[in-house]
Amino acid sequence: MKKATYALLLLSFLVLSCKKDKDFLAIAPTDSYSDAVVWQNPALISSYVSNMYQSIFNYPYCISPFATFVDEAIFLNDWGASDFNKCNISPAGLAGWDLSWSMPHEKAFSWDNMYIVVQRSNVFMANIAKAPASDSVMTKRMKGEVRFIRALAYHYLTSFYGGVPIVEDVHGLDTTTYYVPRNSYEACINYISSELDLAASLLPLTQTEGRATKGAALALKSRVLLYAASDLHNTTSYASGYAHPELIGYTTGTRAERWTRAKNAAKAVIDLAAGYSLVNPTPAPADNISANFKNYFLTTTMTSEDILFQQFTPALALRLSWDAYVSNGGASTWNSGGYGGWGCINPLGDFVDSYEMKDGSQFSWSIPAEAADPYASRDARLAATVLYEGASWIPRPTGYASADPFNKMQCGTVIDQNGDKVVGGLDCKGGPGNNGSNGNTGYYLRKFLDPTIPINVVAPQAIPFRHFRYAEVLLNYAEACLELNDETTAKTYINMIRTRAGQPDATETGAALKAKYRNERKIELAFENHRFFDVRRWLIGSEAYKQTSSVKITYSVNSSAGVTTYRKADGTLWSSPTCTSINGETRAWLDKAYFFPIYTAEMTKNRELVQNPGY
Repeated sequence: MKKATYALLLLSFLVLSCKKDKDFLAIAPTDSYSDAVVWQNPALISSYVSNMYQSIFNYPYCISPFATFVDEAIFLNDWGASDFNKCNISPAGLAGWDLSWSMPHEKAFSWDNMYIVVQRSNVFMANIAKAPASDSVMTKRMKGEVRFIRALAYHYLTSFYGGVPIVEDVHGLDTTTYYVPRNSYEACINYISSELDLAASLLPLTQTEGRATKGAALALKSRVLLYAASDLHNTTSYASGYAHPELIGYTTGTRAERWTRAKNAAKAVIDLAAGYSLVNPTPAPADNISANFKNYFLTTTMTSEDILFQQFTPALALRLSWDAYVSNGGASTWNSGGYGGWGCINPLGDFVDSYEMKDGSQFSWSIPAEAADPYASRDARLAATVLYEGASWIPRPTGYASADPFNKMQCGTVIDQNGDKVVGGLDCKGGPGNNGSNGNTGYYLRKFLDPTIPINVVAPQAIPFRHFRYAEVLLNYAEACLELNDETTAKTYINMIRTRAGQPDATETGAALKAKYRNERKIELAFENHRFFDVRRWLIGSEAYKQTSSVKITYSVNSSAGVTTYRKADGTLWSSPTCTSINGETRAWLDKAYFFPIYTAEMTKNRELVQNPGY
């Protein structure tokens, strides 16, 4: 009888518990939202799309941007970057590129992370029909935004890997198979192009800053088709014997057809009624061209040149401590070097040498007058992009102001008649108080650097990153015209960029004009995540990944007696500088690096995948 009673009580308890559990499960969580709630709530849908923007753009103002993995800069802390720059990459890993704790920006562009963006896009497309009909305008716009984001993810995937699986279905735990073969490169480009056409048809001409527009979709299409028409995807000379050429380039059609498509795509943006134009396109003789160019990248609101930029908030703090990352100084005590920053991103000497003289001639260390004063009479964009010896900069932090009351970069060394160091500059390697965070190339990055942010503290800067701007579109159009042998039109658009920079018109023809164009693109779009891809699509890896150079600057004194400062009390130098181009980091190139390897883990998960050549 007792057992029966206990059993009855237990059954009653279980029934009541189940009822309570059912009631409890019916309560909406306070810290998250169910799918059903999300797709019925316009604000939550908008938040979902906003998070996708962050996923695809990530943190371009990171401690080691793309520039340090190509011939623009060196990453002082290394963390595997030097291995990457010697092509020590394999299906097991991409050296410093894929360290999520140190290289969050690069890691975000990995195969798996890009497919997470694709999956989220597919989830959106599968559920957006559930949105309230009263929000049809907003829904239409967001459909266009998500198609743009998904197309951008596939653009990155094809740029790194070639042809990849095109997936539009939502994959879940009930998915019958994850085995999906790679689509051909051509199929991928056609898909991306058609998606961007659809996105453009859904997106407004203009809208809130930080969101995709019709112009952004068409600008991305211009970039996609420019890459597709380039050398990398139209020859397999670098991958002789590869059994699947359709995965890395075109096997049908003609180059002329592809360059025509690229030309037309760029022209569509140029002709768009959005009214894009260069900022300060025709500077007056008295204008400070360098200041104009520098200040454009510090502008926090959209200009006529901006097509799509990424905005930031203080909440991103450490991810965006660009001023601390870039500026020189010891990281250990923050205030131990010339400015108390980390000095991580140092432009290469080779990159600085790419900036022309004011008259349009190429700078050369072999010309005595230029070598004696290497930063005089140079392209105005140099001073707006790079901090070099003697460049004016912001006041020094407490403790170093007395060593530099003139606020000028000190990247050299004062030496005596025996060549021994008397005084090291605050910003040179081995300078006073340095804890290893002063650059080793003789240069620091200036572009994007907000001078109002204290450098010797970790503070976020609010400068937007411009992912698409009109100058790129003009250069895209010029390149397509150049490849179609329309040099007259090409020069017209190249010279629009050069006029804004205060440089004389390009007048070259043939191979010299192509070289002029490529150099123009290199310096106009410097540190904007273009050069990494340009080097690969032009098949110039061996030119870019080689022995790098730095600059050595010394000032001589006949007697070191009484010489305790880098400059004299009146601000003048102890002597004329001796400037020498010297060897820097050694890099190397292997043709396999034109594409990334697909990770072994991905090959294991999907047995239909085919590996890229050379791995």
